[in-house]
Amino acid sequence: MTPRSGTFARRGARVAIALTLAAALAAVAAAAWPGHGPFAGAQSPPAGRIDGTVRNGTAGAATPSALEIRLITLDGDDVVDSRTEIATDGRFTFAVDPSTSLTHVLRAVYADVPYFAEAVSLTPAAPEAERVITVYEATREPPTLSIATTTMTVVALDRASGELTLLREDIVRNPSDRVYVGDANGITYRVPAVDRVVEAGPVVDDARVRFEAGVVTAAIPLLPGETSIVTGYLVQYDRADDRYRLRVTTALPADRMEARVPARFVLSVDPIDGTERDGETSLRGERALVVARSAAEPGDSLLVDLVGLSGIARARNPLTEQPGAAIAALIALATLVGGAFATVALGRRRTRGAAS
Repeated sequence: MTPRSGTFARRGARVAIALTLAAALAAVAAAAWPGHGPFAGAQSPPAGRIDGTVRNGTAGAATPSALEIRLITLDGDDVVDSRTEIATDGRFTFAVDPSTSLTHVLRAVYADVPYFAEAVSLTPAAPEAERVITVYEATREPPTLSIATTTMTVVALDRASGELTLLREDIVRNPSDRVYVGDANGITYRVPAVDRVVEAGPVVDDARVRFEAGVVTAAIPLLPGETSIVTGYLVQYDRADDRYRLRVTTALPADRMEARVPARFVLSVDPIDGTERDGETSLRGERALVVARSAAEPGDSLLVDLVGLSGIARARNPLTEQPGAAIAALIALATLVGGAFATVALGRRRTRGAAS
């Protein structure tokens, strides 16, 4: 089994991960063409307006005197307008269509790092808005990074091939007032991959995330505050043993690590070595079992056995069980599971991802 690095999209599209907002924001990030769209050739100017301010969030640093600001207008997931203005002395204004179906995104690039303001939605009754874009000075000196939460979600089960699809989100905290742009190679974050990995990489096509020699690296700028890094994994499990040991390892101090497993994928989840059951949650209507570990140090792992992935309860031989282990005696009826469910919400400074 040779692990592969990729964009976490298996050939044949056996596993379909819905990334609606992520796709829209990928389009936003790529939108760099001259102004065009529904306002071109209009009889009268748009009735809406967005006034903006640029500020520098690094103590003692000056506000950029002439920074290009791009306005990207979305209608659903489609980019319908993209144009620029220069923020002179930190101020800028865009005339926009205040239609309720449109979402307006403001983007700036300072010192090769992209920044976004909070998205704008207007109405004819409230056609004006103000936004602030905060930029930061960059540093290659690593700040004291930590993890607020690491969440690993099992998003798909392929019983025919004995494979699981996993989605990991790390909320990385940067306590400084400078954006960390990484070492000489631009790497800002490294995390060990899970066991028995077949393929790993970014959830959306992003060359900044790579998988090599059992480690996932990200060259994603870490802004002051919190930044979400989302990665995907395709792993194989032992169909003969009918279980998979999920090992989620942290490279930084972590307040909390958790794993979420749809209840219909397994007969049980068995936490190990400091990992504990933590109730249930709902993933867009799916009941999911949760295990968690708190106050993890670098190198610590959340460990849990996912048991009964075939959906069939098997009687165990007591001679083969570890002391104290329960002997399964129930016969379960399960449905063959296919497909996946996941959504990734991006577009704020604190980018959040969730599986459902």
